[in-house]
Amino acid sequence: MIGADRIMDSMRVFINLLGNCVATFVVANWEGDLDHEKMARVFAADKASRRGEATTENPAYETA
Repeated sequence: MIGADRIMDSMRVFINLLGNCVATFVVANWEGDLDHEKMARVFAADKASRRGEATTENPAYETA
């Protein structure tokens, strides 16, 4: 019983974290504060860096 609870606790933490991340995007979109263009640029830069491509800018540090 104790061993199973330890595994379940890890999954509860993961699901809670995932839910908080998703809720952040949902609430920001709902309130009209989500900048879709900036989000797309940041995600594209992240994909490029994972492939090893050089990027000329870092959109994650842009100001609104």
